[in-house]
Amino acid sequence: LMDKLIDSVNKENSSEVTLVMAGDFIESWAGLNHADTWKSIEAGKFGAEVVKSVVDIVMDKLISNIHNLKRIVGVGGNHDRGTNDAKKDAMAEVASVIFYILEKIYPEIEFIYDPFCVVKDFGNIRYIIQHGYHRAPYKGKPSGESLINDYGSQDKFNLVLTGDKHTRGIIIDAWNRRHVKIPPMFTGNRYSAREGFSSMSGCLFIREDNGLPRITDVSFYSKLNENK
Repeated sequence: LMDKLIDSVNKENSSEVTLVMAGDFIESWAGLNHADTWKSIEAGKFGAEVVKSVVDIVMDKLISNIHNLKRIVGVGGNHDRGTNDAKKDAMAEVASVIFYILEKIYPEIEFIYDPFCVVKDFGNIRYIIQHGYHRAPYKGKPSGESLINDYGSQDKFNLVLTGDKHTRGIIIDAWNRRHVKIPPMFTGNRYSAREGFSSMSGCLFIREDNGLPRITDVSFYSKLNENK
């Protein structure tokens, strides 16, 4: 899947690439996010070993092979916690460690990371990037409209990007705002499939076109998509 992603990005021939990652870099630190999470984790890939694996994959695959990679933007996900219970680690400590290591290794690349939400303007587009799980400071999960109300701009097009559910889709589409649930690279485990949260692997290519986002959804087929 990473090879397919890299090939697709490099074929775009962009003079400058920003890589956005919307959280859930790991499945589980302790192997106990859900009662049976440990059953679907590769042997030994939890704790410190899963962090090492993520750093190796991002370094050896993405950073080393994407042409003209200028910056990496990231937010934490609910799986990126160092505890079994999401309520006991609201700051996505594992993702924070991963980004700290990568920033030290690649000082020439701009890293923008926040455990909750990254707000960044590129041209006429304000990007509001959040994993989509964290509840605070809202009652219930934050909607795209609530994120735009808190972080949006009246003078720019507001584009909200969230992940979380291993599915893709457009949640809000209006004249100055759009909320897109980005496709997952990893389509989910048996828990995700059982709950109906699985879709085709993929990514989004986003360019500004006359002040508006031009979004291309690129899908990647893999045996990972065939949840049994």
